[in-house]
Amino acid sequence: MERTRLQRLTGAVVLIAAAVILYPVLFTSEQADESLNLTIPEPPPAPEIPEYVEQINRPLAIPEEPADFEPPPEVAAESTSPSGVEKTPPTLDTEGLPISWTLQLAAFSQADNANVLQDKLRKDGYRAYTREGSAADNKSLYRVYVGPDLRKDKLLELRRAIEQSYSLKGMVVRFRP
Repeated sequence: MERTRLQRLTGAVVLIAAAVILYPVLFTSEQADESLNLTIPEPPPAPEIPEYVEQINRPLAIPEEPADFEPPPEVAAESTSPSGVEKTPPTLDTEGLPISWTLQLAAFSQADNANVLQDKLRKDGYRAYTREGSAADNKSLYRVYVGPDLRKDKLLELRRAIEQSYSLKGMVVRFRP
């Protein structure tokens, strides 16, 4: 008796499912279909590209200064720092990104030593960070850096100050993010 009951229930479920699926197809009127046809308005024309956008996409053109141009005395005095290092403006690489510089101070074989120096530099107000690299014998090296900065001359002055206070001779290297 259970088998016949199961067959009846299965048949009833199939009939209900068929009714649910076929009801909208059989009993919808054509008037309802016509009311669903919406007209899509024509999209507005694309806006014109402003001139300044075209200028952004062009390569950077640096205007040349006239031959008789002399900077004002206060600007000429600022072009060299008190320590005699000539200030250089930031430059761009081949991809159009600014070239950044960083000061490498030390390299340690143990991460703890690098972190101690980094913490000491940060405590004194320097922007210090460490990076892990490898030496020639595939051992890990932990390098301590200060920076980065867009102006190399700033880092050269910073190197002198750190050399006096920490007795570390650093070297200015190109910053690679």
